[in-house]
Amino acid sequence: MLDLLRQNASSWVIKALFTIIILAFILAFGMGGMGRKGDPVIAYVDGDSILIRDYETALQRTTEQMHRQFPDTPPDQLDTPEFRRQVLDNIVVRHLLLREAQKHGLTVTDAELRAGIATLPAFQNEQHQFDQDRYRAALAQFRETPASFESQFRDSLLNQKLRDYIGKPAEMTEAAARAQYDWAREKVRIEYLAFQPQDYLPKVQVSEEEIQAYYDANKSRFMQPATATFKYLLFTPAELAKFVAVTDDEAKAYYDANPDAFTQQEQVKARHILISLPQDADKAAVASAEKRIRSVLAKARAGQDFAALAKQYSDGPSAPNGGDLGWFGKGAMVEAFEKAAFATKKGDISDPVRTRFGWHIIKVEDRRDPGRETFQSIKDQIVQKLAEEKAEDSLSDRLDHAIDLVASGMSLAEAADELGVAVRSTEAVPQQALQQTFGLNPEATKTLFALPKGESTKLPLAVQDGYMLAQKVEETPETLIPLEAVNPTVTNVLKHQGAEKLARQDAEKAIADLKAGKDKAYRMHLKASEPFGRQGGIPELGANAQLVNAVFQAKPGEWLEAPFDTQIGVIAARLEARIPASEEEWDQVKSYWIAQGSQMRENELFQAYVQDVRSKAEVEIARPDVLN
Repeated sequence: MLDLLRQNASSWVIKALFTIIILAFILAFGMGGMGRKGDPVIAYVDGDSILIRDYETALQRTTEQMHRQFPDTPPDQLDTPEFRRQVLDNIVVRHLLLREAQKHGLTVTDAELRAGIATLPAFQNEQHQFDQDRYRAALAQFRETPASFESQFRDSLLNQKLRDYIGKPAEMTEAAARAQYDWAREKVRIEYLAFQPQDYLPKVQVSEEEIQAYYDANKSRFMQPATATFKYLLFTPAELAKFVAVTDDEAKAYYDANPDAFTQQEQVKARHILISLPQDADKAAVASAEKRIRSVLAKARAGQDFAALAKQYSDGPSAPNGGDLGWFGKGAMVEAFEKAAFATKKGDISDPVRTRFGWHIIKVEDRRDPGRETFQSIKDQIVQKLAEEKAEDSLSDRLDHAIDLVASGMSLAEAADELGVAVRSTEAVPQQALQQTFGLNPEATKTLFALPKGESTKLPLAVQDGYMLAQKVEETPETLIPLEAVNPTVTNVLKHQGAEKLARQDAEKAIADLKAGKDKAYRMHLKASEPFGRQGGIPELGANAQLVNAVFQAKPGEWLEAPFDTQIGVIAARLEARIPASEEEWDQVKSYWIAQGSQMRENELFQAYVQDVRSKAEVEIARPDVLN
């Protein structure tokens, strides 16, 4: 979610989204009802009262807004003492900050209030002008009046004035920004020796005693999960459609009433053979790949089976299926491939065509011209659609009937006979597989798997597009897999552990030798990395924050004290060179770094100010039961 907002921070939609969040915050925490007499109080802030009704309004609005912005948030995450206390603390802090603003003599004029409201995108029309109707509609969404909102928004602007006032000393100098830029954009290059564990595998011998000891110490890794088998009834439109009759006349009437729904685009049915090639490959590699694809083309045009050639020569994922791509229309493939495919006649094979994936040849097996599909060609699809629609209308009634039958003591099989539906069975499956098979949520899966043998679910479980009733038939408890069955796995693990140990020992010996000046034996094996920065991975070596940190702290030419694990093996490394940040780029980004640095300092200064104000305030919780 945060990445999406960052990537689209300048778009109109995102600005509007942020506005809604801002409004929710103002309406949730901008309560002005401190100290009213006669109302129940939840807390006191330096003697000022926070009313329960103001707190509950804030809690309700905050919860609603969280559900709007993050609809997948489980309800129980917003129904905790921690969440309720956070809502109250936000009210406390806002109250304290408004009081601080008054102490500093800060105010918001009516003109500033009107200008601030007019800049909120949620209240603007397509010409980015303030729109009174949109203003009232947006407030109605939050069940708020203009007068109440304007009072609360004034407080929000006053809060921002306080932030600006407190953060004013935070402006970053050009020198400080340059120092941060130099630090962040500096790069380094290393030289390294790689010791690859796979090279040491032949040297590693594993004894039966070591295998037994590893097995005994790691039995939890070799447990066969508990499994169970189930009978079940599905109540989904697709499942119940099998028991619904749709006449040819109904299907034809639907076809005639929806002419636009059955218009097909031009399509081809094709196979292809791919010789893969990087997009940035050099001329020699391109020529070599083209030579290979033309050799295969000659075989195909000479009459050899295209599907067999695809299985033998193609690098594409469709190779095991003989290069079969099925039917596709325009827009489904990359442009060059699509152009060649639609230019090739039925039964012909195209000339070689290059895309970003490599060189292709394409055999077009069939074509469909654009136009309306005939009724007979799509009759079965229409019948299925109408049957599912009819089934959906009766789904609830059938499900209720099934629940009553099972509750009366009927087995699922008996209930299925009564309802005229099919009872199905699963193989023996572990709990995780059960969840994936039916699309159940974790809680429903747990409930189903915990059923006693022979018992049925009392209530339906939600699955994709519908519901299910299930009965546990058999169950097998978790069991330990015998050592004999996992011996190869254990042996492989121990061999790799031993190989990694030997690689590390050689890397440590190399570091000692190199530090002592004994580098003659290692010179020819040294490799140099591409330049890399403090963030991200190291080209060829992968991500390793500890290695990056050690390199940036090292002196040029200095071998690091210890070896590091990387994606290519254990390495011994030294800093070969430091590459300063670009002087030309600094001139282009200077203003950005100064602004960002000032903003960061302002945030830090204001947060420290807020914490100080909060720590000095006397907050008394009068009704802790409301929060628990």
